Amino acid sequence: MLKKLKNMETLKNRNEELKKIKEEGGKMNKYNHLKFLKKTKARVEHECYQCGQLISTGDFYYAERLKDAFLHTLHNKKFCTDCYKKYGDSLLK
Repeated sequence: MLKKLKNMETLKNRNEELKKIKEEGGKMNKYNHLKFLKKTKARVEHECYQCGQLISTGDFYYAERLKDAFLHTLHNKKFCTDCYKKYGDSLLK
């Protein structure tokens, strides 16, 4: 009986978290808490995910990375320095 109550509380907390995320307009992902932005120097040209500005070779940009060394993203988002200065870590949401 106690196990069922704990499971119900966990589900209730999970539903509350999902409601908050939906209200903020973000997407729920089980790896969201592991994401961070890393400053990187461009070796090839990229396009900013936020504003569409071209990031030239040699310029710095901020790439989405995961803190866990064993997890990798296939299509990580890249942001120009202007967008990073303007929005900061809120770009990850």
